[in-house]
Amino acid sequence: MARVSEGLKQVEKIIDALAQRNDSEPFREPVNWREIGLFDYPQIVKKPMSLSDVKAKIASGQYRSPADCAEDVRLIWSNCMLYNQDGSEFYKLAKKFANRFEEKFNKVKVDEVVVDGEDDRPPSLEEKTKFAHNIYKIKSEELGEVTTGCCWGCVSVGAVVVVVAAVVVMVVLLLLVQY
Repeated sequence: MARVSEGLKQVEKIIDALAQRNDSEPFREPVNWREIGLFDYPQIVKKPMSLSDVKAKIASGQYRSPADCAEDVRLIWSNCMLYNQDGSEFYKLAKKFANRFEEKFNKVKVDEVVVDGEDDRPPSLEEKTKFAHNIYKIKSEELGEVTTGCCWGCVSVGAVVVVVAAVVVMVVLLLLVQY
């Protein structure tokens, strides 16, 4: 069982404060799309999230850091803005909550969750898969770019780094298959 870090306790307090607001009702529980007739909701929103889902994940020790938790909280607002038209009341409400959350989250102590006896555990299949997928999201600008001169002109080493990253992803995926 995970002990919740001070940073995650702070995020939980933010979530509690947001959930207590009268206008937070659309974000407290998962969207019951069947009941309210939003039959296209699952096709548009691929990873539903609510404040109660985040609280449950904190309680069960599923977050390793406040940043991981914040990612899911941001998903609540982005799902709402994805499904609802820009300018609609729900869109504006999600934008307002997103801004309020970021203001408060910027003050959170960002540390890691202390997990009893699991600090040296190997990454799970889910963590390995997420890592492999995230490598593809790295842009060449984020990797940095170095140019070198040679007999056939300047070559972008950044492009070579991207190719190397792709090879690393392939190796990671091969390792995933073995485990």
